[in-house]
Parts: sequence; C-alpha cells; structure tokens
Amino acid sequence: ANFAGQVHIDQLATVLADGEFDLFVNVAANPLMTMPDVQLWRAGMSATPSLVIGTNHDETAQQATFFLKVGGMFAQSDFMASNFFSHNYSRTNLTSELSDVDAPPCWPTSCACRSKSRNAPRSKKPKCRNAPTGPRNLI
Repeated sequence: ANFAGQVHIDQLATVLADGEFDLFVNVAANPLMTMPDVQLWRAGMSATPSLVIGTNHDETAQQATFFLKVGGMFAQSDFMASNFFSHNYSRTNLTSELSDVDAPPCWPTSCACRSKSRNAPRSKKPKCRNAPTGPRNLI
C-alpha cells in the first residue's frame, strides 16, 4: 500500500476496505461490535491482514488474520485512589502474561515482521500525573 497520511477514526473502516494498509493492528478494542458500521468493518478486516491483541477471542479477534492473547489489566501494575475515601491502593501484576500495553512495542521483533515505524522517532514518555491526596470539597 502507498498510504502515507492520517485517517480520522470515522474513515478507518473505509480505508481498510480499500486496502490502504499493509497490516491493521488492533489493541484492546472490538470494533466489530462497538463501531456503528459493522458490515464496513467486516469488509475492511477481510481486505486487510490484521493482528488483534486482546484478552478475549471476541468478534474482531475471530475475523483477524492473527490473534495474540494477552493478560490485559491483570498483567500490569495498577493503582486506585478516590476523592471520596481516604484509601489508596496499588498492586503489582497478578499474572505473568504479556499485557496489552506491553505487546505492541515488542511484536515486530518477536515475530519476523518488519515495521516501518520501528525507526521512526518516538515521542517522549509522558510524566505521570500526581493525584492530589488532601481532602476535597464536594459541590
């Protein structure tokens, strides 16, 4: 494909159906169930090879060329806080599986795939936001 631009999300299924991508990588989403034009998405995924990275073998994963099952939110550390309660909890990953967040950066090297984006400049990792810990006034 000779695609070299940007696509708005409402045009993505059309671009997939037109064969503009060499590979469609879908992470932690199920557009064949959640997007308004399911038939167009089916046509798009039929016309374009796809890799779905997710926790479930859902509608999108069933139509994918390749499916990589990952551990999702239980395979990564998590933190919970509340403005209403004075409890803050954090936990490490609950499983040793690959998480859906960790899978996309490593898939080109773990399968014999060449990725044009591997040499592209990467944006800097954003700084973590610090949630306020003091009491909050309710409106």
